[in-house]
Amino acid sequence: MQAKEVLQLVRDCCDNFLKREEAKHALDFIDVNTSRIPEKEADFDYYREITQYLVSRGKLREWLCVLQQDGLSFTAAWVQKIDELQQSIEFSQKLDQWSLPRTVLTYHDGQKQHKIFLIAKTRVGFGKAKKSQNPDVDITMRVLPLRSQELDPGNWARTKKISQHHGNFVLRNNQFYVERLGKNGIFTLEGNEIEKESLFTLKDTMQIRLAQESLQLKLTTIRDLETQNVNCLCVERVDNHVHHCYVQVIREVTIGGKKADVNLPGMNGAFRIVTAQEGWNVIPDESGYTKINSEVIQEPTLLCNRDVLSTGQQEIVFCMTEDNDFIE
Repeated sequence: MQAKEVLQLVRDCCDNFLKREEAKHALDFIDVNTSRIPEKEADFDYYREITQYLVSRGKLREWLCVLQQDGLSFTAAWVQKIDELQQSIEFSQKLDQWSLPRTVLTYHDGQKQHKIFLIAKTRVGFGKAKKSQNPDVDITMRVLPLRSQELDPGNWARTKKISQHHGNFVLRNNQFYVERLGKNGIFTLEGNEIEKESLFTLKDTMQIRLAQESLQLKLTTIRDLETQNVNCLCVERVDNHVHHCYVQVIREVTIGGKKADVNLPGMNGAFRIVTAQEGWNVIPDESGYTKINSEVIQEPTLLCNRDVLSTGQQEIVFCMTEDNDFIE
């Protein structure tokens, strides 16, 4: 549980008039030595001590279940929340075991080509250009767009890439974090420089700068509206000359349309792509016009390399990549 959730549970205990005798009885029932929990004058402070103690020992759910059996009905919602969190953690563990291939979706808006990079992992490294030098890097970013050798001889490959493994986007307990690893350069989060070897909680929408502040990223956490489970983290380049983004997909991502998680310029239609043990699947939308290679689909369908997705308005090519560098 996150700190804000712990505080909300403590408030609920106070708002629902939980008595100390009831709290201690439930602790005794689950074999917790109450003498190890400091007594506090205020109920709020005491219940916070109890909650933090139980969270650290994985016994919070047991305590809440006993309180529920004793007639404190407000605890039922918290038991459900803990169960959902545990299911989310178990799902993310399975995701890493599935080892889904990295994927690039490409489309053209009539003037420019756009790319959407999909990575299904709980830890995504970004930065250093050569994956062969650092296997923990999943995304190779460039400060400037890749140009041809003819247009920029001598410097076309060497000077455009970020020089090091700057950090990771990490999912833990249904929450995304950014981890700074770079030994050099400037790395700022919402305008404040963050320390090396540090892990910072990501809010729903944040911005970071790296590579001497020449590269700016907008980070957006997408959650399921009902369960609040994390679906994905959208990482967008805030650069006029870059027309693509990255998505760290945990459960699913919706691409295209006004209410989509990812809606790049010139994109029409909507595609809901989900992770599964067998691979990436596309879910047909309600309009009934979702197509794969010109054939309308009626149910979730496994995507294959070079499949062409369409809603009748625009085509998006789905490509799996096994390249050493997942580059722009």
